[in-house]
Amino acid sequence: MTCNGDDQQMAYVFVSLQRPVSRLTVEFMPDLYIAELYRLQQIQNSLARAVVKAPKSSHITPILQSLHWLKVNERIEYKLFFSYLQSYYNQST
Repeated sequence: MTCNGDDQQMAYVFVSLQRPVSRLTVEFMPDLYIAELYRLQQIQNSLARAVVKAPKSSHITPILQSLHWLKVNERIEYKLFFSYLQSYYNQST
């Protein structure tokens, strides 16, 4: 399977536009939602391996780092924190 830049961008957009949830709220979430996050992480891992043409048995962390991708839960936390900062600074001006 060959992937070009458009495929990588489409994969990244697909993974990054999912429903947000913070690690702090995981304990209040139903098990089904946690399973969705796990499945979404599996999809991101598969897409990352396809982009760099790595075998399925390779470790995913170095691949995600080489692509400058955050893991799903880290991306969600980043978005929540960034949204908080934006709202905080927009209210203070």
